[in-house]
Order: sequence, then C-alpha cells, then structure tokens
Amino acid sequence: MSTITLERASRFLEIEGNEFVHYSAPYLEFLGACLPGANIEVLEHRTRGELDGILPLAVLRHSEFGTVINSLPFFGSHGGPFAAVSPSGIRLALLRGLIDLAERLDATSSTIIENPFHPLNDEEIASSHHIVTDDRIGQFTSLPAGGDVEAVLFDTFHVKTRNAVRKGLKLNLAVERREDEASWRWMQGVHAKSITCMGGLPKSMEVFNTLRRSFSSDASLHVGFVAGQPVCGLVSIRYRNMLEYFTPVVEEAWKESQALSALIFRRMTEASREGCTVWNWGGTWRSQEGVYRFKSRWGAFDRPYRYLNWVRKPEIQLVPVLTLQQAFPYFYLYKY
Repeated sequence: MSTITLERASRFLEIEGNEFVHYSAPYLEFLGACLPGANIEVLEHRTRGELDGILPLAVLRHSEFGTVINSLPFFGSHGGPFAAVSPSGIRLALLRGLIDLAERLDATSSTIIENPFHPLNDEEIASSHHIVTDDRIGQFTSLPAGGDVEAVLFDTFHVKTRNAVRKGLKLNLAVERREDEASWRWMQGVHAKSITCMGGLPKSMEVFNTLRRSFSSDASLHVGFVAGQPVCGLVSIRYRNMLEYFTPVVEEAWKESQALSALIFRRMTEASREGCTVWNWGGTWRSQEGVYRFKSRWGAFDRPYRYLNWVRKPEIQLVPVLTLQQAFPYFYLYKY
C-alpha cells in the first residue's frame, strides 16, 4: 500500500462525488499546519492501475510515548477509507494498509473516526483490529434549491426555532461578510472566552489564520451587527455542495436576544442561493442533549458515526491524560 499527494487524492474525490471537506487537499493541508510535527499521508488503492480508493491519515511521533495515528484528528474531523466502486473489498484493502503501517511504525494507538455517510460494516471492523469505543451524532440540514428558499427553510424548522429566528430578525440585524483582521480577532476573542468558561479547548487565532490560508475565500466569517456593534458571528467552510458550521460566537449580553439564530438563518438562505445543498452542524455527544435539541430543531437529520480505536500499547493508558493531551494535541489515543 503506497501513498499519494493531497492534490491527486482531492481530484479523485471530486470525480467520485465526495462532499466531506475533511478529505480535501485544503483541509489536509490545514491539519498539517495546525498539528506541529504531524505527517499527513493518504494511503491509496489501485485496480489495474486506476486509483479507486483512499484513506487519509495523520501520524504524530513523540519521543517518549511513541507514534499515534488518527484518521483524522482535530475538532469534528472524519476519516476512514473512501472507495469509488465495489467499496467493501477496496476498503478492506485500505484498512489492511493501515494495519501494516501501524505495525511498521510500532504505533502506540490508531483511531478511525468514521465517515457518517460511508460507515464501516461488521466485516471491515472485525478485520481492522480496531474496536468501537465511542460515537457521536452527526447532524445535517438539507438546504432547498431554488424557489423561495427562506419560506421553504422556515417550514422545516421547529416552532421554537421559528420563534427564535423571528425574535432575532426584529433586531434589524445587519449581516456582513468580514475579511478584516480586527473582525477575525474579535470573533476569536468571543469564542475563546465562551469555550474557556465551559471548560473546553478554544481554537487559537493561529488556527483561524491557518484556516484562511488553506481555504482562501471558501472559509468565511459573517458578523451580525446591531446599531453598528458586532454581537454575533459565524465561521463557515464551503466545500462543493456542503457548508460546514465551523465556529459560532455570540457576545454574552446578546445570548438571549436570538441574534445568532437570525445570523444562522441568513447564512443558510445565502448558502442555498449559492448552490449549497447540505448544512453540516458537526458532531454532537449523546450527553449534549441541549446541543442536540438546538440543532435538530433546525430541521436537521441524524447520521451517527463511531470512533474505532486500536490500542497497541496498553501501558499508554497509565500516563496522565493531561500529559497525553499536551504530547498529542487534537489527537485521539483512546477513550479517556
């Protein structure tokens, strides 16, 4: 099993109709820049010389704790094998390639974060050496094509979401796409404050700068203003016909105003008119009942996906979790 360039993998995916940004060359380049010391590789499968399957990987080696493989690391990323035709046999071969790589590198652990639209079957899981250790719920909203997109979208929302959007729109929210550094710094500051208060790990300004360098105009920041004051924002990523809901922010004093709901609705309708057909809300933990309910009320449908993990060196589980998080930032080693 050999590897190929990100550009060749990206061209293959475009031909085969993949809609997930996580397999694309810009996203893999973004990961490579965000993960110091990590190698981004794409395993390939060929039949009679024709490329018909790929498996993207991130490999990170630590001098003390060994090598960790993820497909793929970072917030909300998906990975796993993607095949063009007769997928099961191709995917099995790619998974064997992953096993060979893990053994050749004497990896400490390996993780596959499943593609919710192309889940692995029982035979593939059994042959991969990985076991299912966790899961999330991917949530997606179908965006209308043509016609009165605002009315069509509104009809798919729960009544509480409709009321929230109406309340937010009464603020006379001015929504602007912003590219200036001050707006991006404002967004990151609000994001960091909110995530830190919840005990989470915020995305740094360098992460957002890297995102912009990797995706150019396909990574956008929309800001909602009330009387000239920025009160909410949304970073999204366009890839083919899917829009990724990457980072929403709202000033603390405006959380109950529903300004963010109005901004999301405006961005949804704009994306529909631009040709997007799917809005990806990202993954939700099963314990996050409030987050799940919020997304589902926007007409979202569910696509659960699993974390498959192979701990080759169980002694790693004796290392303090904080130490591992510092050694392998944004990587999944095992279920903590």
